Amino acid sequence: MGLWPKRSSLPSQPSTADEPSLPNNVDSLRHMVIALKKENESLRKAALAANGSGPSPSRSGYMHMYEEMTSGFFIGRWHPRYFVLAGQSLVYYSQDKDLGMAPLGAVDVAGCVVEYEGRKKGKYWAFEITDQYGESLLRLSTENHADSDRWVNALENAGCSVIGLTVSVRNSDASGRNTVGGADSGDNDTATSGLRGGKRGSYGPGSRRTSTGGGGLRRRTVGDQRAREGDADGRLLERRDEGRASDGAKSEKAAREGREEDRRAGLRPRMRGSTPLHRQPRFSILSSEQLSHHRHSGMINLGMVILFATNSRLILENLLKYGVLFRPMDWLAELGIAPGGSAISPLVSLCWALLATTLFLGLQIEKLGNSLYVGEKAGRRRARVTEAVLFVLNLLNTSAALVVPCTAIVATRAPPVPSFALCTCAVVVWMKLVSYAHFHVDIRSRRRKRQKVPGERGSDDDLYAVDSHLQWPENLTLGNMAYFAAAPTLIYQMAYPRSPRVRHRWLLRRVAELVLYITVMMFIIEQYIQPTMRNSMRPLDDMDWVRVAERVLKLSIPVLYLWLCMFYVLFHLWLNILAEVLRFGDREFYRDWWNASTIEEYWRMWNMPVHKWLLRHVYFPLVAMRIPRSASMLACFFVSAVFHELAVGVPLHVVRAWAFFGIMFQVPMVMITNWMKKSLRHETLGNIFFWISFCILGQPISILLYYHDYFLSQLNGAGTL
Repeated sequence: MGLWPKRSSLPSQPSTADEPSLPNNVDSLRHMVIALKKENESLRKAALAANGSGPSPSRSGYMHMYEEMTSGFFIGRWHPRYFVLAGQSLVYYSQDKDLGMAPLGAVDVAGCVVEYEGRKKGKYWAFEITDQYGESLLRLSTENHADSDRWVNALENAGCSVIGLTVSVRNSDASGRNTVGGADSGDNDTATSGLRGGKRGSYGPGSRRTSTGGGGLRRRTVGDQRAREGDADGRLLERRDEGRASDGAKSEKAAREGREEDRRAGLRPRMRGSTPLHRQPRFSILSSEQLSHHRHSGMINLGMVILFATNSRLILENLLKYGVLFRPMDWLAELGIAPGGSAISPLVSLCWALLATTLFLGLQIEKLGNSLYVGEKAGRRRARVTEAVLFVLNLLNTSAALVVPCTAIVATRAPPVPSFALCTCAVVVWMKLVSYAHFHVDIRSRRRKRQKVPGERGSDDDLYAVDSHLQWPENLTLGNMAYFAAAPTLIYQMAYPRSPRVRHRWLLRRVAELVLYITVMMFIIEQYIQPTMRNSMRPLDDMDWVRVAERVLKLSIPVLYLWLCMFYVLFHLWLNILAEVLRFGDREFYRDWWNASTIEEYWRMWNMPVHKWLLRHVYFPLVAMRIPRSASMLACFFVSAVFHELAVGVPLHVVRAWAFFGIMFQVPMVMITNWMKKSLRHETLGNIFFWISFCILGQPISILLYYHDYFLSQLNGAGTL
C-alpha cells in the first residue's frame, strides 16, 4: 500500500494576486535557486549550532565514507555520508535531513593526521584520518579535487597534521607539477602507497596503519615528507647538519635511516628494552567512548555464521520430524496445469475473459467521451451532462471487473490457489480502469481550459524519454490500451519512459530466478508453515496463550522468509520481467523499505505502484476537495484495507476482516513510530520496532487467524462470508 507524501513535498497553494509572480527568465530562476541553496546551507548550520552547545560548523557536505564489510558481499564499501566539521569534532549522518538526530558517528580530529591519497580510479580523491599512532579513524573521498582540498584545509585548521599529496600539490602549483618523488599522482595508487610507508595501494579488508610503537609518526612525517617531496629548504638544512654533525648526530642519523628502511620494508619499528609503549590514556574499543569509532564487521560475520548454523539445524530437524512434504505437482494440479486438482468451475474461467472485456469497454467509453466532448457547446451544463454519463458508464464497468469475479469465486466455492490469482488480477484491472477513467476526466477538463497535459505533444514539459509523443485523443487506440493493461504500472499516461532494447540474457536469468524462488516459496509453505499451523489448532481452541505465543514465534521465521521471497518474486523479478519485455523504462517498483525507521516510511516505499496510485487517485483528489490531510490519509488506508481483505478473505471463503483491521491498525502505529523517531532521534530503534511489529508478530498472527477460520470452514463444509 502507498501512503501520503511528506508535508514538505506537497504542492503549495496557488499564489494570490497580492503575491509576486515567479520570474519567467531562466537566468533569474537560476540565481534564485543559487540564493535559496545558500540560504538553506546557512539555515542548516544555524540549526546544527542551535541543536548542540558546540561551535558553529566550519564546513559541511557529502563525502564518500569507506565502511569495510558493512553492506554485504555484493555491494560496494563506499557510502555517501553527510559530514559536519564543527570546531575539532567531525560528525557524520546518513543524510543531510538527519541533522537534528543523533549522528552515526563522531571523531575528535584534534591531534589527528590527514594522509592524502590522491585520485582513485580516475574519479575519486581520497584521504584518510588517523590518530597520532597511525590507527585509522576514517577514510573519505570526494568526486571533486577542489572539494577534497577544501576539506583537508578545514581539517588542518581544526588541528590536524597533513601529509601526503596535499603539501606537494600546494608547493608545485607554481611550477605546474603534480608529482611526488617522480611518480604521477593521477591514477596510480602505488605512488601514494610509497608515501604512506607500506604496501598499501589496494586497501583491502582489515587494512590499517601500523602503530609506530615509538610514537614517532608526527616527528617522522615532517622530515620524511620533505625528503620525499624534494623540498629545497629541507635539503639545504640537511647539508648544513651533515657539515656540522658530531659522532652522536651521525649515529642518530644512522638510526633514523634504519627506521626508514624498516618502514619501507613493511616491518615494525625497532624497539629497545627501554622503549615506552604506554604513552597516553586510551579507552577500550568496546567502551562507550570508542564503540562508534571502530568497525565491527567481524561481529556481523559471526551473526551470519550463527544464522546459517541455526537455520541449518532447523532444516535438519524439520526433515527428520516430517520427512519431505513438498509436492510441486499438487500446486500445478490446483492451478489446472496438471491432472488431479480440484475442479475449476467454467464460470470462474469465464471471468478471465470478462476482465479483458472490461478493459476493452473502458477504451470504448473514453472514445464515446471524446465524441461527446467534440459535440459540446460553450455551456457548462452540456459538459456536466457529458461527465455524468461517462461517470455512470465507468462505474458500471469498473464494478463489473471487481464484483463479478469475487461473486463467481464465492458462488462456485473455487479452490484457494486459482481464486487468489483471479481475485488479485481483478483488483489490478479495477485499479487500472479507475486510473484510465480519471486521466481522461482530467484531460477533458484541461482541454476545456485550452491546456495540455505535461508530456503531451505540444506541451511545455517534455517529461520522459519516449519513442513518440501523443496528443489526446490519439491515445484512444487498442494498442495503447493493451500496452497499459500489460505494463507493470497502475498509473495511466499517454506515453511512458522506454528502455532502448530488450536484454535477452538478462531476461533469461530473471526468468530462471523466478522459477527458483517460486519453488522455494512453495517448499516453505508445505514444509514449514502448514505443519506449524496444523499443530497450532489445539492451542487456539483451548486458549492456551503460552503455547499460542510459542506457535507465533515458531511461525514467524518461515513466514518472514516467505514474505521476503514474495517481495523479491513480485516486485523485483515479475515486474522487471514485464518491464523488460515491454521496454518499460521507469522501474522504481520499490525503494529501500527495509531501512524504514517508521511505519509511514515503510508504506511509502515498499509498494511504489500502489503508493503512486493512491496519491494520484485518492489522496490528492480528496485534498483538492479541501478534506483534511489526516482524513485523506485515513481514506488511503481504508481503500488499502478493503482490497487486502478482498485479496485474502474471498479466495479462502473466510471474510472475517482480520486483514482489514490489521491494515487500519497501521494508522495508530504510524503515529507511534513517528513520535518515537521525533522523540528519541534514533532511526535504529524505529527500524527494529518495524521488523518486530510487522514481520515477527503481525503477519504470523494474521496467518494463524485465517488458517484457523479456514480450517473450521472446511470442517463445516461452508465458508463464512
